[in-house]
Amino acid sequence: MDYEQWVKEFKMEVAREIEKELTAEVDDNIRYGFQKKKLGWKPLSKDYQHYKKKEGRNTKGLIYHGALLKATDSRVNIEGKTLRIKVFNNMNYAADHEFGSKKKNIPKRPFIKPALEKTQKELPKIIEKVVKRMI
Repeated sequence: MDYEQWVKEFKMEVAREIEKELTAEVDDNIRYGFQKKKLGWKPLSKDYQHYKKKEGRNTKGLIYHGALLKATDSRVNIEGKTLRIKVFNNMNYAADHEFGSKKKNIPKRPFIKPALEKTQKELPKIIEKVVKRMI
């Protein structure tokens, strides 16, 4: 293998490792937001708190059974100088929480955007960590 081929393959390997690290970071940030209640959501309405209390549910937060968190998955792809992060969630109410729904009387409760913003801030550190590990 000549030097140019080696450099090309090394860059591809670094990109794949960065993809893995970023995917883990996005997933961790989403999970952290739910677990540590760091999402800054509006408090539950008094009516909803009463309903949850009556049903024997947690009245301090919105996690009912964790399905929204469990159904969230992310993929990172690097091609050339382009970095794409895709976050998937197949729960029918995920978009209602992320963007809000006037029709369903659900305020905005984003959980994906804050995780992506946190990941974006950490991006230089993540890249540096991967590169140091590989050389």
